[in-house]
Amino acid sequence: MVKKLIKEKHQLESNNELKSSYKLQIFSGSIDDAKDTKAKFETLEFDIDSKIIYQTPNYKVWVGNYRNRIQADRAYDKIKSEYPNTLIIRPGK
Repeated sequence: MVKKLIKEKHQLESNNELKSSYKLQIFSGSIDDAKDTKAKFETLEFDIDSKIIYQTPNYKVWVGNYRNRIQADRAYDKIKSEYPNTLIIRPGK
């Protein structure tokens, strides 16, 4: 029973249906530009996961997965010089 609930929670979190984490949005726009931004981000030595999300009408590049605002703020401080338009977001909110 507990394993089933944990699996369900992970599924909801991966689909951004739970609002329990923060992410950084470093780009919003066309698919080609999103792919370029993600590729460039991965060449930098931040050691932070990134992914492309589609939210009508834009593709967005989200990085990181932080449990609280303090962790998100620390990551933001690390990358803001490279990506000055970065936003701290709570997906699903």
